[in-house]
Amino acid sequence: MSPHRPSLSGWQRSITLSLFLGWCFYYLCRKSFSASIPSLIRDGYPQEGLGLVASCFAFSYGFSKFVGSVLADHFSPKSLFSAGLLLSGLCCTTFSASAWYFPQRHLPLCVVWIVQGIVQGVGWPTVAKLLQQWYSLGQLGTWWSVISGGGNIASSLSPIIFLYLSSMFGWQVVFLLVGLIAVAMSLALTQTLHNSPSDLGIQIEHKSNANSPKSSKAPEAEKSSSVSWYDVFFIRDVWIASLIYAVLYFVKACCTDWSQLYFVQVAHKSEKTGTVPCT
Repeated sequence: MSPHRPSLSGWQRSITLSLFLGWCFYYLCRKSFSASIPSLIRDGYPQEGLGLVASCFAFSYGFSKFVGSVLADHFSPKSLFSAGLLLSGLCCTTFSASAWYFPQRHLPLCVVWIVQGIVQGVGWPTVAKLLQQWYSLGQLGTWWSVISGGGNIASSLSPIIFLYLSSMFGWQVVFLLVGLIAVAMSLALTQTLHNSPSDLGIQIEHKSNANSPKSSKAPEAEKSSSVSWYDVFFIRDVWIASLIYAVLYFVKACCTDWSQLYFVQVAHKSEKTGTVPCT
């Protein structure tokens, strides 16, 4: 290996930083709508219509996340991750343009945000695929948590960022700015991300941890893991886990997307105070 060529650990740091920043902007594009709900209502958009926009996004995102998992297994995760962020940024700019061309009409915003949900669905499955390629099983959990933390950071900061910037420039300009930065970030990711170490001529051993079954049982485990889609849909534990996650996601969406509006309209607090619970 050339002395000037980065080592495996150097490439891993680069991949992790790229995924962390990319996932932050995925979340920032996604949360831009909920952070702007008070401003949208103040501009005359009906509250029921904005609720429809949020619901349509949730349904399209849930369906797309399932499809995105399948795509990540058959196509380049690097390309999917970059393309998803590119399209997500374009959705933000289109959302801003729709508000200028169709003021106080929520249906055009609904269409744009359905597309946003569709393109957002490839984000996390491709992150998981890339982490599996670049880290061994003993390291996967740690870096999985680090990358997912990027989304929490973006989700926490987005209400504050949108509040202050929209008060100075208007929420349409903030959407446009976020979208353009996301587009620029997606173009940078095409240069900094790589599908696997083998693309760079680097070998990595995906070692299991000490608590894993012995390697002599690997062929037997591989055979037992080959289940059909029919079998998956009729596993009781899968349905229980899905139901629990649905309840948790419902509570999370209510708290993160609508708590700011609750404090402003019901508790009669200022928008600045209403952003504190969201953060």
